[in-house]
Parts: sequence; structure tokens; C-alpha cells
Amino acid sequence: MDICPNCKSKLNIDEKSSGKCFSCGTTFESSLPKGNTQFNYQSSGNTVAKAIKTCGIAIIIAGTILSFIVAGGSGGQYEFSLIQFITPEFMSIIGGLIFIGFSEIIQLLEDIKNKLK
Repeated sequence: MDICPNCKSKLNIDEKSSGKCFSCGTTFESSLPKGNTQFNYQSSGNTVAKAIKTCGIAIIIAGTILSFIVAGGSGGQYEFSLIQFITPEFMSIIGGLIFIGFSEIIQLLEDIKNKLK
């Protein structure tokens, strides 16, 4: 079934699999098996997006470790400085989250490209 029986609008793959027209809300017999859509979003993965996400996580972890080292000060006595910890830690978290955000954008663009095929 490619057309809604009620409003006669063209049904997309999501509407066909759910058995509900998103335009008018009419329910109908699904023409696709449940849970088996054209694309498997969980298994499809963009390797570039995964690599960028891994880099983002590594930046956050390395930044946290280095922030503790910087905050410890120099010399023989270890004295923790909160101000010297917060600045590099904040920068590493923001940098890592930017990388993770870019990886999500790349994955979403890949999913859109796959839907348009």
C-alpha cells in the first residue's frame, strides 16, 4: 500500500511500517513486517563518525588527566589548585563534546542519505 486509504496522501517507509498515516492519523494494515524497516539504523554505522566520536571521548579523558597534572603544581610538594584544574578541564570537555556533536551530525546526514535512496 503506497497511498493512505483515507486522505490519499503518499505513504513513506515509516508510515508503511507503523501502519498509521502521519497526515490524517488513519490506521491500516501494515504492508511491512513489524520492526523490519528498509534500513537498519543500529547496525549501519559510518566509520568516520565512529572515529570522530572516539577522538572526542579520548580528548575528554586525556584532558581530565592532564588537568589533574596541571592542577597539582610543580615542585616536590603536591598542592591541588581548583582554578588551575577548572580551566583546562572545561576546555577539554567543550572540545570533546564538539567532536562528539560532529560525529552525530555526520551519522544523521548518513541516515538521511540512506533514506533518500
